[in-house]
Amino acid sequence: KSDVPAARLGFRARLPELLRFGLSSAASALLSLGLPVLLHEVAGLPVQVSVAISQLTMLAANYLMLRLFVFRSSGRVAGEATSYLASAAAFRGLEYLAFTGLYQLARLPYFPALVIVLLVSTIAKYGWYRWVFNRRAARA
Repeated sequence: KSDVPAARLGFRARLPELLRFGLSSAASALLSLGLPVLLHEVAGLPVQVSVAISQLTMLAANYLMLRLFVFRSSGRVAGEATSYLASAAAFRGLEYLAFTGLYQLARLPYFPALVIVLLVSTIAKYGWYRWVFNRRAARA
């Protein structure tokens, strides 16, 4: 492993990390859609319960995927988990506000507004979570 902090690596050196982020984002999207359907259609749970279980499960799964698979962090679990949870809540709130702005104020149809918000948010999340999970490496 390189002694160069992740923040100073060029695009080519970051490409594997970007690919892992893309894979984890795709897996997260599929699981976020598939798990509630499985819980509701197969297990017979109410829709609201299925979605709630899915969201809580994906919150933990996304943290683990980002920490272990994408950024391969060896930082303090408690500190990173706290930062991740606060960040995830903030991102959800900002996504909702951005969606509302595009949908109601800019009068975009809901689907393009949602796609734009999620694409921009995903790019922002990569940069932010890269910082959250690499703070220890950047200090070294």
